[in-house]
Amino acid sequence: MKQVLRFLHSLSLHNDKVWFDTHKADYLKAKNKVDELAVKLIEGIRSFDDAIGPLTVADCTYRIYRDVRFSKDKSPYKTHMGVFVNRGGKSPATADTISISTETATICWPSATISPSRGC
Repeated sequence: MKQVLRFLHSLSLHNDKVWFDTHKADYLKAKNKVDELAVKLIEGIRSFDDAIGPLTVADCTYRIYRDVRFSKDKSPYKTHMGVFVNRGGKSPATADTISISTETATICWPSATISPSRGC
C-alpha cells in the first residue's frame, strides 16, 4: 500500500492531465495493488457471506477520473482509491468498504466503522 499512498500523495500535489499522463505507469501500478486488494476482499467476504454473489474487481472499484461538469473543483482526478463490496456491486446501500487516501484510511463494515479520523 505504500506505493498506492505515494502515488496518491504525488497526485494530490499535481492534479492535472500533463502530470497524470507522464505518471500513467505509476497509476497503473497503484491501481493493480488496489485491484489485488479487491480480489482478496471479495474472496474473504464471500467466505462468510455468499450472498454477495459473483462480484468482479470492476464491480467493486471506481475509476480515478472525476466528473467535473457540475463541480466548482475542476481537479480532473480523485485523490483516493477504494474498494466497495456490496451485493450487486456498486450501489448506495450499506456495504463493506475500504477507502485509501493520503488524508485518511477508512474501513467500514455494516455494523462497525474503523477509522483514525472519521466514520463512513
